[in-house]
Amino acid sequence: MAPRKHFRATKLYDVLVASPLIALYAVGIVVRLAPDTLSDIRQLPSPMACLHVLRDLANLGYVSLIVALILVRRMPIAKSDFLPRAVALTSAYLYLARIPLPHADLSPSVDVAATILTTIGTAAAFVVLFWLRRSFSILPEARMAVTSGPYRIVRHPLYVTEEVANFGVMLEFAQPWSLLIEVVNVALQLWRISFEERVLLRAFPDYAGYASRTRKLIPGVY
Repeated sequence: MAPRKHFRATKLYDVLVASPLIALYAVGIVVRLAPDTLSDIRQLPSPMACLHVLRDLANLGYVSLIVALILVRRMPIAKSDFLPRAVALTSAYLYLARIPLPHADLSPSVDVAATILTTIGTAAAFVVLFWLRRSFSILPEARMAVTSGPYRIVRHPLYVTEEVANFGVMLEFAQPWSLLIEVVNVALQLWRISFEERVLLRAFPDYAGYASRTRKLIPGVY
């Protein structure tokens, strides 16, 4: 094996390639998530502050787990080319397009609904990530076919839970632009799923049987 090809098969290469993403998540924790959590803790014990703290802790746990899994995950046995990777990265980080948007002036009921959706979706995504463990990937890659736990219910539970959280976040920003970003995000996620399944089918022949008996996103519907 040529030295360059051998290096590309090492865990060090996998971590180096993912280092910009790791840095992005680390900056997000330091600049946004941790300060927001501390700010909301200072507002305790008001009921709304309690909800916000739960949301913040879910976000911190979710992002921290992603970083940890990138560092310890298995090496991929099958990868995709440029377009699937570009679609995956765009859909994963399209939320950054909301940064220039002003926050919406939410009524108390909408604020509660948005916070609950974000908290439940993020906490559920944490559970799915924990189930994936070392098979986790942001790009369309195959590490191990996971078909148990939440993956017995639908083939892509992580995307379902993330979109629940994304919908809650969408409510917090000015409309209709925040809604437009969410619509584009869902379309990209569906495209991303199609690329991911091609890689899994290529790497794991048994995946076709699993896909034939398990819905993609909504049990009994789709």
